[in-house]
Amino acid sequence: MRITPTGTITAVGVGETTIKGTDKGGNIQNITITVSSPAEKMVFIKAGKSKTVKFYNVISGKATWETSDSNITGHIAAGKVNGLYSGSATILCKYNPYNTTNPIEYKAKVFVEDPSIIIHDDKGLYTKNAKTSGTLRVSMGDVSVFEVSNVYQSVKYVSSNPRVVFVDESGVMYAENLGSATVTAKINGVTLNVNFL
Repeated sequence: MRITPTGTITAVGVGETTIKGTDKGGNIQNITITVSSPAEKMVFIKAGKSKTVKFYNVISGKATWETSDSNITGHIAAGKVNGLYSGSATILCKYNPYNTTNPIEYKAKVFVEDPSIIIHDDKGLYTKNAKTSGTLRVSMGDVSVFEVSNVYQSVKYVSSNPRVVFVDESGVMYAENLGSATVTAKINGVTLNVNFL
């Protein structure tokens, strides 16, 4: 912990300390300050893309970076993470602005996603595996499941025409009436479609 003559306090590591001072009335005051580890961040990246992970007030020249799995994130320089393959890894940023023996450690859990579509019908007769879209011919009353694989966050499903094909929050699709509709799944800026005829 560093403190300036004007009372500005800067945390330089994890731990606890007591600061003694005198208030304007001449009374001695004790303040105990506890500095804990920063909370872990969660970062989502599409496979084949990169993202720079930033932590509060970290100057890249005074930080070192590590990853638990370079096959997923690649080599990390100045916080830039490359989404190489679907999976998850933990990155660690050690920040030492005051050249102390205990640098501040920041962690981020990185999830690299490579969404693909798997569709199952209620008769177990149809399975489609595609990267961006698929077409499904169904009869009224059929039930299908729109599954998105290789993702780590929630998927939002929307039907362009719920009177024809209704989709619930878990991706179960119900062919309600004659017509056509597109069911869309949105994940991490990626849109996946299933067209119903």
